[in-house]
Amino acid sequence: MDRFVCDCVVIGAGYSGLAAATRLRALGVNAILIEARDRVGGRTLELPVAKMPRLELGGQYINDAQVRVNQLVREVGLQAVPAWTEGDSFLCVGDRVARYTGTPAKCLTEKLNYPAEVGAEIERTLDELNRLFPLVSAAEPWVGGDAENWDAITFQSWLETRVQSDMGREFFKFLTNQAYSTEPGQVSLLQMLWFIQTSHGLPPWAIGGAQANRVAGGTQLVAQRLAERLGDALHLNQAVQAIVQTEAGVCVETGERDYFAQTAIVCLPPQLVPGLIFSPPLPPDLYRAFAAMQTGNTMKVQAVYDRPFWRDNGLSGNGINWDGPQTFTYDNTLGDGPGVLLGFLTARRATEALRLPLHERKQAVLQAWADVFGPEALEPIDYIEHDWTADQFTRGGYGCHFPPGAWCEFGAAFGGESMPRFQNVWWAASDLAKDWNGYLEGALFAGEQAAEEVAASLTCAAVG
Repeated sequence: MDRFVCDCVVIGAGYSGLAAATRLRALGVNAILIEARDRVGGRTLELPVAKMPRLELGGQYINDAQVRVNQLVREVGLQAVPAWTEGDSFLCVGDRVARYTGTPAKCLTEKLNYPAEVGAEIERTLDELNRLFPLVSAAEPWVGGDAENWDAITFQSWLETRVQSDMGREFFKFLTNQAYSTEPGQVSLLQMLWFIQTSHGLPPWAIGGAQANRVAGGTQLVAQRLAERLGDALHLNQAVQAIVQTEAGVCVETGERDYFAQTAIVCLPPQLVPGLIFSPPLPPDLYRAFAAMQTGNTMKVQAVYDRPFWRDNGLSGNGINWDGPQTFTYDNTLGDGPGVLLGFLTARRATEALRLPLHERKQAVLQAWADVFGPEALEPIDYIEHDWTADQFTRGGYGCHFPPGAWCEFGAAFGGESMPRFQNVWWAASDLAKDWNGYLEGALFAGEQAAEEVAASLTCAAVG
């Protein structure tokens, strides 16, 4: 059994773990970063496909308001580039397809001729969400405002008292799918308000702002370049089995190696935490908090074509389908390369699609695109899909969330202003971030905050 000794062992080489290890070493802390996979990047992933050097299968979007990730992109010698938006977007409702510029809500009334009251009730409800979310604390959402009542009701129940039209309810179902890749009946009103708060308001996720930019070279390349700086301090293929705390410090066991440190930071998706062995066991509230967290269901599907033919017809390639398998579609073409359509299968639609054989699922996805873009969409030169729920070191899509009632019952276990901690073990992940929760920006925020808390703790211990 190999033994390694350091000040802090960081578990998980996604964006949070890389940020934590990098920050610790900058603060003079001897940190080792271990990763179960044979690669870094966590939920960012790129693979070569037909006629393309790479295709991004995981998190890939950033926006101008996300300071940390933009700074990191520049530091590693890359640049952010605008995602393709030229041309009309589309909205599919049943067998009706509308082209539009602006927002989906306006498209319903201006292009698909739904009653003006549909648009009015959507706007009223958005206004109310904008009025309520500032009352929710990003660090302690279970206090302030009307937190207990907001956490006790589902977002769907709240909507039913305000939105009467089927189309209006579909609109907010679409927003919930995009925010948490789940259904409005599976999250509380408090959870949705907290997400809006940590996302700096509605626009980034309600009208596409969160998908404003991409990274030239890809988001996994950012992670790879950050990992290069760590050198021998990065250890791959080390899946953690147990975390043991004693008076002497922390021992992280992988089966092949033991890592002895004064502290540890666990940078894993929250849904994986209950599967680890802890000695002593986690406090009941902290364990139950992690066990209560639910992950969204997301599949990313992409079709590669010789060229982005939809642009010839003035279409941006971006849009929403309220009935087809893919909820959202984006033009994922790289520069002058082959055309790529990207679709997100989310929530219940992802669950239903995953029950189909691959060839049936592929046909359903391509047919939904053909209904918008024409028969050329049925003949891609390559088709790629990635199911993050099947990834053993992820086990879920983006958007880890509490079920109704859990914020007020377990939220305090997650540390309030601080990152979650038990004795000398901290946690950090995009899903635990109090700023840009669920985004790459949030992953960096959480990793850096945990690193600074660990460094401060080590300094206090040394002084003491």
